[in-house]
Amino acid sequence: LFKNSREEIEKGLKAIESYVMSEKDPLERMQKIRKINSRILQSLLTGYPFLESYVPLETLFSSPDTASESDVREALLRLSRSLLFLHRKAPLFHTGSANVQVQNIWFYMIGNVDESCRLTETAQRFFLNPSYLSSLFKKETGISYKAFLQDLRMERARFLLGNTEKKVSEIASQLHFTDSEYFRKSFRSYTGISPAKFDYEK
Repeated sequence: LFKNSREEIEKGLKAIESYVMSEKDPLERMQKIRKINSRILQSLLTGYPFLESYVPLETLFSSPDTASESDVREALLRLSRSLLFLHRKAPLFHTGSANVQVQNIWFYMIGNVDESCRLTETAQRFFLNPSYLSSLFKKETGISYKAFLQDLRMERARFLLGNTEKKVSEIASQLHFTDSEYFRKSFRSYTGISPAKFDYEK
């Protein structure tokens, strides 16, 4: 999913639609959709367990209990939107670097975003000089360590705002922002909207 182009994803979605719509009975169509959703969900949870901290996978790949024609169309549309949504997140979860050390650092940061993950701490963990780590990270990924960490925190904040009952101040503290106001400014800069008005579905 994260390595394919958008065109390849869309081609796969058309194949899925043809496969589903080959059944005449809406109930059988919906059963196929449910099986597809289940397989995608299991694949993502197995291959990318950290995704649960950033994306409401269970919600994205859920299916309605009913199975009318309109339900089938809506389920197919939701599946399409969910896969394309995840594809847009690909740069965050796929390094594009063949350097194993950088890959390990990248996925360590993704899996530990609720920790401080300061450059000096991560460098110490991987027995590297902070300056060297910073230079290597930028060279291999095309993004600075600081910018990537900020992106991770903002995506994690999006998830927490849309899928938990936590207050903005609690999320800011959880993600190691010095104060709530700085978090609000950072979030608005990243998403174009304030945390209070954020809607994960949009």
